[in-house]
Amino acid sequence: MTVTQAQLQTVMKFTFGSATHRIITYRCASTLERTGVGHDVWRRFTYSIDTELEGSDLANLKTLIDAAKSELINSGSDFKIYRDAQIIHQHDANGCHFGPVARIDTQAGAGSLEAITLTVECLVPVSTVGGLIDETYEESTVVDDEGQTTSIVRSGTVLTTAAQSAAAWINANLPAQPVGYDRTLDIKTDDTDTSAAYTLTDAKTQRRNYDANVRDHKWSKTTTIKSGVLETIAWSGTVRMAPGQSARTYIEANLPATTGGYARDYSINNSDDDRDGTYRVTDTRVTWSGLPNIQDAQLEEGESTDANGRITLTRSGFFVGADAATQMASVLAVLALDGVVISRDVRTDIYGDGRISFRFTALATSDASGITSWSEAVRKSGGGRSRRVLLYPDRDPFIFNAETGPRVFEISGRAVSITGSYVAPPGVPIGLEDHQSGETEYATSRINDIELETAWRMLFICPPGTAIPQPRSKIVAFLP
Repeated sequence: MTVTQAQLQTVMKFTFGSATHRIITYRCASTLERTGVGHDVWRRFTYSIDTELEGSDLANLKTLIDAAKSELINSGSDFKIYRDAQIIHQHDANGCHFGPVARIDTQAGAGSLEAITLTVECLVPVSTVGGLIDETYEESTVVDDEGQTTSIVRSGTVLTTAAQSAAAWINANLPAQPVGYDRTLDIKTDDTDTSAAYTLTDAKTQRRNYDANVRDHKWSKTTTIKSGVLETIAWSGTVRMAPGQSARTYIEANLPATTGGYARDYSINNSDDDRDGTYRVTDTRVTWSGLPNIQDAQLEEGESTDANGRITLTRSGFFVGADAATQMASVLAVLALDGVVISRDVRTDIYGDGRISFRFTALATSDASGITSWSEAVRKSGGGRSRRVLLYPDRDPFIFNAETGPRVFEISGRAVSITGSYVAPPGVPIGLEDHQSGETEYATSRINDIELETAWRMLFICPPGTAIPQPRSKIVAFLP
């Protein structure tokens, strides 16, 4: 049985005003931009959707294409993307600049099927606080061997709305000047004074940087902050030790403390006599910073559904850290609640960063029946008058109609279960209870440790004119 476009829409679809179409694939991109005389700030969402139209014939396909073009070229229509009947993206007409705007492109098709690409753009106004759109800055701190800060340098950029001077915003939001430091400030703005770069320096004029063992130790600390999030922390320094003291030993014993949720990379170089040394330490924020004892991680989830309603679930990725095995086991346990796990692929990096990579696959059914495959067929034979032939050696054969024969129906099918029990063969169709020849035959077979198959066959000998039974949809019942 061919799956219709309406049935496919139950998996993924989009609506644009009154139009509703299936989604094959889609992509979404978002950018921040300023447009207009007043440099208003907007978030532009761009959706690229692949769909298709299927007509009953070419004339009907042309009608569907013309209707789709008329529906999808009108701006100011509500736009929604659904997955399993749940809205996952939504842009209402009154929340966008001129409402969502669509562009439709047709691609090469075949027969009465036409591929369609729809591009929808939504320009959503962005609210700003105090006229600020975005600020990014890096701050470098130089500390001497006694732990005294000798200078603090902040370099940053500011983006503001047309109503707010970028230079004025910088001056109004500078950090307090430390006592005992000299301050210099350099600001460069564009012609509109809405984009500016600045460098702020607070510095002491005198410092001490040696003691009995460490003759000289200078270092700087640089942090990168983007949109209020601390992305990286970097230290770099030079060390000169007293005679008989090891620069490498001192550096290794006095590296900065690690920060939870950040992956560390560092390098140390020392001279031949090990009195002089340089080092660089970089801590970079990792995606899974919230997991204990995990330095880095990645997790991808996949789900696909076939025509029988069998759902294939995949979980793949990696963990790096002391609790990598524990976190991987947690992913597997959650997947086992959603379906029956049928495969496990786990790899451990022995000589690298110790990451554990994995891929798990599970099976489930959309109707929770646990039956992943069902098919049934009906074969008819007999019925009507049979033709007979009498042969003679000295004349032509004599052909005549014999008696009327019965109608013979054979119903066969198969079903696969992942519940741990075999599917029970279905009962006799209504109206054929008195015409079955013998009992229902069935056989069970174990495809593997997860999938169990049942096959059945029924034979019916019926009077002439008995209605032909039709193959049945899935019947959920299991053998004891």
